[in-house]
Amino acid sequence: MPTEDRSTWSDDRVKKDHAMWTEIIGGGRVLTKDQQDRFDKTRDEVDKRGIIPVSGQG
Repeated sequence: MPTEDRSTWSDDRVKKDHAMWTEIIGGGRVLTKDQQDRFDKTRDEVDKRGIIPVSGQG
């Protein structure tokens, strides 16, 4: 399954997706190859846009 193109996502959606993956990883869960690819694409989009991701810590 191809990874969805995040360049069409709103900044808010990218931030929320990044926060979700960060929370999952922070909880100690190991990602599958597909999940890691999806997180990498989100992280790349955050970096490309120069946006600051929302923190799950409040």
